[in-house]
Parts: sequence; structure tokens; C-alpha cells
Amino acid sequence: MFWLASVKLIYPSTNNYKMAKIKNKNILALATMEKFLKESGAIRVSTNAKEELKNILENYAKDISARAIKLANHSKRKTVKSVDIKLAIK
Repeated sequence: MFWLASVKLIYPSTNNYKMAKIKNKNILALATMEKFLKESGAIRVSTNAKEELKNILENYAKDISARAIKLANHSKRKTVKSVDIKLAIK
């Protein structure tokens, strides 16, 4: 379990590694951000614009995920369902 050093637990009171959130993991690719921007009408896209959009979307997704996990836990479930995601957005 060498990877536990790079893991920040969402619930520090538990030792369940399934409830862990890996810090600083890049999930979205810059190429995907460029595709989003070009599909929205951009002709050219700077690297800074791609990185900024990536950071914003990743932070938004992490926030929604954390809220959905809390909703699932409140419902006494370990599984996050689509209804949790929908409620977390509201």
C-alpha cells in the first residue's frame, strides 16, 4: 500500500481506501478541452485557454462528486447513483 502516501482521505475517521481521493491527478486531457472549444466555435485555441478550462471542469467535477458521495452516504449506500449526481448539481 505504497500509494497511500499520495492519497488524501475524504473521511479521515475511516481507513477505507475506497473512500480516498487521489490528489493532483489529471483526469481530463488538453486535447479534449480543445475539442470542446472548437465545437463551440473557436477557430484557434491557446494552451492557456485549454489548461484553464481543464482546471475549471476538473474542480467542478470534484465538487459535484464530493456532494454526491455525501448524499449516497446519507442514504446509507456505498454506491453513488445517478440520482445522487443529479441532486448534487442542484
